[in-house]
Amino acid sequence: MSPTLARLFFHYTEITYRTLCEENSHTIELDLTVTQAYAGDAWLRKRADEVRAPRKTSTRPLLIKLHRSESAPSRLR
Repeated sequence: MSPTLARLFFHYTEITYRTLCEENSHTIELDLTVTQAYAGDAWLRKRADEVRAPRKTSTRPLLIKLHRSESAPSRLR
């Protein structure tokens, strides 16, 4: 993140999501770690640090449901 952008944010946090991928009645759990920053009431996703998932042979897109494992600060709910 550039120094200019860094000045805009006053808090950073790493949040791990437990992700469920559903395809053809099979559910796969993945871990997705993102770095988020908030300024005011807006959560901004900066980047996905890593996604670990089993290799899939299907070319169909997966339906992904994200569940945040940590709560946002209460004023952002």
